[in-house]
Amino acid sequence: MTKTARWITVAGASLVALGLIASITLKSIINPDDYLPEIEAIAKKNGLDISIEGPIGLSIFPQLGVTINEVQFSHQDIKKGFIKKLWFNFSWLSLLNTSIEVTNLPLDVIQIEGARFRFEDPTLLPIQVDNVSAKLSSFSLKGEVMTLSLSADVLNGLNISLQGDLTARLMNSKLSQLKLYNLQIQADQVSLNGAFTADLVTPEITGNIWGSSINLRRQLQVIQQRLPIFSIPDMASSKALTDVSIDSEFNANPWGYSYYNHKLSVDNQLFEIAVEADQTSGKMTTNITAELVNLRHYLPKQMTQVSPTLFAPLALPFIFWQGHSTVTLAINEILLPTFDISNLYSQFSGSNKVLQLSSLNADLFNGQINASAVFDLQKQNPVFRLQGSLYAIDLSQMFPASTGVEGQFRGDFNLQGTGRGLNEIHQSLVGQGQFSVQKPFYGAINLEQSVCQANALFSGNSYALAKMTPGTYLDSLFGTLQLKNGAIIFKSLNTGTGNIKLSGNGRLNMLQQDYQIDINASVDGPNSSSDGCAIDQQWQNKPIPFTCTGNYSRRTPQNLDCRPNINNTNTTTQRNIRKNSVNNYLHELQSSITQVDKTDVLADKNN
Repeated sequence: MTKTARWITVAGASLVALGLIASITLKSIINPDDYLPEIEAIAKKNGLDISIEGPIGLSIFPQLGVTINEVQFSHQDIKKGFIKKLWFNFSWLSLLNTSIEVTNLPLDVIQIEGARFRFEDPTLLPIQVDNVSAKLSSFSLKGEVMTLSLSADVLNGLNISLQGDLTARLMNSKLSQLKLYNLQIQADQVSLNGAFTADLVTPEITGNIWGSSINLRRQLQVIQQRLPIFSIPDMASSKALTDVSIDSEFNANPWGYSYYNHKLSVDNQLFEIAVEADQTSGKMTTNITAELVNLRHYLPKQMTQVSPTLFAPLALPFIFWQGHSTVTLAINEILLPTFDISNLYSQFSGSNKVLQLSSLNADLFNGQINASAVFDLQKQNPVFRLQGSLYAIDLSQMFPASTGVEGQFRGDFNLQGTGRGLNEIHQSLVGQGQFSVQKPFYGAINLEQSVCQANALFSGNSYALAKMTPGTYLDSLFGTLQLKNGAIIFKSLNTGTGNIKLSGNGRLNMLQQDYQIDINASVDGPNSSSDGCAIDQQWQNKPIPFTCTGNYSRRTPQNLDCRPNINNTNTTTQRNIRKNSVNNYLHELQSSITQVDKTDVLADKNN
């Protein structure tokens, strides 16, 4: 070993020895716990209530460091805070070469381990953060770059981590500005980038955050595992919510005016969301716009799987904002499983979970719908009252093509209901309304021919009926409706065709998607129409009862089946009908036998 090398070795060993001796000497002379009251008093002057329950440790070599254990604290929004271990590392070089000032603290590293915080704000839901670890290196309050790393658990174990650069500045010995940039945020399986600037004098926070190609569906499933109370429906498409991106910018003032602009892309469907909030007036407005929303991919495979909290999305703006909130929604086109909606515009507002739908306008089935409503979400089962109107609804688009229904529907209605799920709401609906159908047509059967057949049956006539053109054109149809026990009850139905006047009542079961209509048909005059059949005199101007049934489900559609209902006639008529039916049957049988005999005779002659 050379002489220089020996000197270096001796010098190094001497420094280590001196450091150990100084550390032991300082620890024996200084007891950091003696300074606890002063530390707590200084913290209280800065609005921080702190209680140090564990010992304070002091290390000298290789770096000067102070370790504080088991710190309980609270601040303005942090109602409950705990830090298991907090330590500060100081730079020996900074201690030797600079004068210690607030703007020039010789700190090198600040580190937190095993912390938890509970944020409580009157305007927000409480947030619990656990297992917090953080490290701030190259500490500076003069605008020089520091590096920050942080990790924590939320929602019962969902990990969030953050890495980035940080600068801080003081003004009049108080922290005035913080900047976070080059941020990389990892929330379990979601990756985001961002940059923020906080002006603590104003106070005001500006920034933006962005992220692309987020598999939100997978992340929601992870959250569901940790929070069983949270559930997502089994959506129709396996690719729904698998490609989500966000680009947001904001300017937030916790005591004044704030705005947030978001561009949210969900499976290549762009939503633009603009939020303005004013703390001084307690008002918030939200505007949501989109060109196209394909809901076919996101609805449950079965309607029975609709979330029991059907109205929960309406309450979200009012859960996170305790003042008065207004939400406006404008979407050019919405694709649903069986029909489409275009030019949707709606606006609702409220506070304290009582919402007022002031406007709902949309085009559907070549017509329009207008509605207003009140939703009371304060109770366990929400209550709502709805009134509206439908204009020029094209029934050929509303019902499956196989039903053969045509006409323009117009109606006014008001209803109310309660419940959280679709089935509960259907069963609770009560209300009333009136409607009309212009130029109604039913293509499956010819009602005039049914009346002629019924007249032949009731009167006992055995003449053959000429086959009429399929389908029935009706006069304008008018009626009233009621909602009760999950069904629409039609009353005072009035229409006609030719010389036939039709009146009756009906029932449509919304969940089962089937219906029954009881109709009385009466003929004014000797013929059903100018080109129709002759009507027996005893049945002229008298009701001929029919019962019509059908199903309008697009999965199992069933054409309207109208048959004479002898149960709705008097006893004498029922006996005559049965007698005429037998006579008609015997007459038709005799005609068939006679026809067979004639065929045999002709065959014999040909042979």
